[in-house]
Amino acid sequence: MFLVDLGIDGAYDGWGFEAETQYKNVSSDVPDTEDKDLWGVYAKLWGQFGAANVYGIIAWGDDDEGNAFYMGDDFEPQLLFGNQFAFGPRADAVSGATYGVIGIDYAATERLSLGANVGYVDSNIESNPAYGAEYNKWDGATGWEVDVILGYKVTDALDYSVGFGYGDVDFDGEAERIYGDPDGAWRLYHRFQINF
Repeated sequence: MFLVDLGIDGAYDGWGFEAETQYKNVSSDVPDTEDKDLWGVYAKLWGQFGAANVYGIIAWGDDDEGNAFYMGDDFEPQLLFGNQFAFGPRADAVSGATYGVIGIDYAATERLSLGANVGYVDSNIESNPAYGAEYNKWDGATGWEVDVILGYKVTDALDYSVGFGYGDVDFDGEAERIYGDPDGAWRLYHRFQINF
């Protein structure tokens, strides 16, 4: 296996960005087995406008020979996708997809903050009978999610937050006929966080 991972970030005058790209080549000595080349790209851009921080995220992972680029356990830009459930063939993350998120975090007061975001994810999977039904069902799949989060700083060491997220996935073509239209999912939480 050959792996290259490059990242860059920066900030200037209220603007900031971070970006990362990864390439992975997996070769095999097994006869009739082709090498697999997997690419992934991530970028985030944000700007500070008074009390509001506005940001956008784009992530892309490809599909090659029945293998989907895995975006990692720490890629959780929203409350549901990649956090509570997967989008793509990998059971625990976003994989083989293009994912875009736009959002805002607003400091209403020194203690009260509000956040909201909306995301859209589109599968990059190309089906093949050799890959199996669980892989192929993601060909043409799309999804969307909306989150709202309220935070309150009780003390300098104690934060309280309430969040709500709703997401939905739509299968396409043959997958829709076999699996139907999945129900949307939602998450509601409240949390105390102690900062040391």
